[in-house]
Amino acid sequence: MELFQVFISSVIGPEVDDLAEERRAVCSAVAQFPDVAKPWVFEDAPASSQRLADYYLDEVKRCDLFLLIVGRCVTKQVRAECQTALDYERPMLVFRKEVANREPSVEDFLRSLDVKYDSFSDARNLEALVRRGLGQELLSRIRDRSVARDSRVHILAALRRAMREKRNISISPIVPASPNHVFVIEKVGPENIEINNSALMRTTSIPLRRVEDIFDTNQAQPLQLSLDGRLQWITRSQDWLFFTFKPPVSDALGVGHSKDHLFEDIELVAQLRKLGFKSRWSSRERLAEKLRRGYLVFFDDDGRSLESGDSRMVFVVAPDDNRL
Repeated sequence: MELFQVFISSVIGPEVDDLAEERRAVCSAVAQFPDVAKPWVFEDAPASSQRLADYYLDEVKRCDLFLLIVGRCVTKQVRAECQTALDYERPMLVFRKEVANREPSVEDFLRSLDVKYDSFSDARNLEALVRRGLGQELLSRIRDRSVARDSRVHILAALRRAMREKRNISISPIVPASPNHVFVIEKVGPENIEINNSALMRTTSIPLRRVEDIFDTNQAQPLQLSLDGRLQWITRSQDWLFFTFKPPVSDALGVGHSKDHLFEDIELVAQLRKLGFKSRWSSRERLAEKLRRGYLVFFDDDGRSLESGDSRMVFVVAPDDNRL
C-alpha cells in the first residue's frame, strides 16, 4: 500500500528561525502511524539534478497532506510552498509557535491561509498536537473513502437493476443533445458498461469509473445516467462513442468541440456521398434553421465538428432525400 505522504514545511536555518527541533518532533509524530503515513522533509531527501525550487515544490504537488510550522518569520521559500499547496488543493495542517518577537506580517499570512491552526509552546507540545491532528485527518480520509465506496455500490446496483429490467436510459452529456436518444444497458462488467441504441443495434462501451450517477425520477420516464465525459455521435461510422471531455458549457446549437477544416475538401464530400449524405457549410446564424429542416452537424472520427473561415462556418450533412 502506498503510504500517505506528509510534506513538512517551515523555515530551515538557525540564522533565520531555528525550528530544527520542531521538525524532528513532527517527524516523530508521523512515525507513530507506521505502514500508513510517512514524512517528507528536505533535509532527509536524496540528492537530485532538478533545480532546487522545482525539487521541493514538486513534492508539495504530490503530497497527501501539507503540514506547516510557523515561528518567528516566514521566508519566500515557505510562502512559495504554501501557495503551491493552495494551488494544488493539498489539505493543510498549520501549527503556530508561541514566540515573543514574531514579525507582524506573519499573522496576516496565517489569516490568508484560511484554516484553523493550533498554537504550541515547545517541540513536545507540538508532537502531541500533530499526532492528534494527523490522526483525525487519516480517519477523515478513511470515512470519505467509505462514503465513496458506498456511492459506487449504489451506482453499480442501480446499473445492474436497470439492465435486468431493460429500462430505457437517457444519457447526459450527449452530443448532439436530444430527448429522442434513448439506450438500454446490455452489460455491466468490472471495468465498463455496454449500452445499446435500439435504432442502431450496436453497443457502445463506457468506462464504469466515468459513470457519475444514475437517477430514477419517474418510473414512466427513462433513467438519467450522468457521465464524467460525453457520449458523442460520429457521422461517418454512424455510431456513438464515449469521450472523456465534456462538451462546452455554452453550446446551444449542439456543435460540441470543433476544429478548423479546409473549406473545400473534395475527398470528404465524396466519402459522405457514398454513405448517402449530401453536405454543405452553414453560417452559425442560419444553423438553427438548418437543423430544424433536418440537417445534422457533421462530427468527425475524433468527436469534433468542423468549422472554417473567420465567420466560423459549420459543416453539416443531410440524407440524399432532403432538399439542400
